[in-house]
Amino acid sequence: MRTIAVFNQKGGCGKTTTAINLAASLAETGKRTLIVDLDPQAHSTIGTNVKLDDVECSTFDCLVDREDGCQRLSLADIAWEILDNLFLAPASLRLSAAEQRLAGVEGRELRLLEALDRVEHIYDWAIIDCGPSMNLLSVNAIRAADTVLIPVDTGFFSIQSIDRARDTVDLVAQRTGHRAKVTILPTMYDPRTKSDRASYRNLKSRHAELLADTTVRFNAKLKEAAAAGSPITEFFPGCRGHRDYQALAHELMAETFQFQIAEHEQEAREQIVQQREAVEAIREEILGPQMTPEGVVFVTQATGAERVQVAGTFNNWNPEACTMVPDQGGNGLWRLRLPLDGQRHEYRFVVDGRWTTDPGNPHTVPNDFGELNSVVELNA
Repeated sequence: MRTIAVFNQKGGCGKTTTAINLAASLAETGKRTLIVDLDPQAHSTIGTNVKLDDVECSTFDCLVDREDGCQRLSLADIAWEILDNLFLAPASLRLSAAEQRLAGVEGRELRLLEALDRVEHIYDWAIIDCGPSMNLLSVNAIRAADTVLIPVDTGFFSIQSIDRARDTVDLVAQRTGHRAKVTILPTMYDPRTKSDRASYRNLKSRHAELLADTTVRFNAKLKEAAAAGSPITEFFPGCRGHRDYQALAHELMAETFQFQIAEHEQEAREQIVQQREAVEAIREEILGPQMTPEGVVFVTQATGAERVQVAGTFNNWNPEACTMVPDQGGNGLWRLRLPLDGQRHEYRFVVDGRWTTDPGNPHTVPNDFGELNSVVELNA
């Protein structure tokens, strides 16, 4: 499940409009999408035409321990179906007491992440609508999010709020060790006005690397849809606002695909490293001479060989005197245990008639033929 936190500490920049219409546009593609209203003012709840008086259980009940000692409710337990594939976990005024109720509770910044983990098999996307303040609820949202989407209307004061929002994300990363990707979404952009064009240029010059490819243009239908408590996908499909949020949904879906590729590549790299480490551990453990109470066990890897022998100072360099035995199971390992006397012996393996140094034994000495003999020290 991909999780997007829509966050900006400045009000009036289109957070709730973005949360609702982005979620609706994702649902329109067939993705089961959950809006998580984490604002005590419950704007996403009201904006999807859910009456607060009808809300018996809210996101508060998924974050705060119940007084009767029972398990916290699941987000799926409280979810309202808004449209096909679109669901809402509503907020309530009680959310304003969540920080006080969670004061001093260990892991309180992980409560939303835990709640989302419980429903990740039910929903494809979770869109979190945050309140316009930096508090424990915002920390929970940013900690749970893969991406923090910062809506910014193209006015001077709204652009100044970006630095505060980024500082908040950095602070959460420092406290929790989780760094969400930051994406800035220009909203309510009216290219007909000189001030909006200038603000957009300033935004692009200062934050180009974080700017979304999509820009949500000013559209009166978005305001009308909000007033009617309806997502734009239902209120006026095909309008400019609808097309812009469709573009944003497709951009984030494409980004998700890239995330998945990167995750698979990282997993593959980690598996290769683990496999190499395991092979090296096996080599260190099983290859080379091994001292046992019954004698020295010579082990070597000779996959596909028909005959492997060992010759050394202990048998007058006669390979016919010591033929090794292959392991059962076809792992390519050959073994031979010899009860050796003395302190030090030199030896070589003979694999199908070819004399070789023991690759599992780093201790070697030059011989008279300009090659290397392996060495085993019995009392080393």
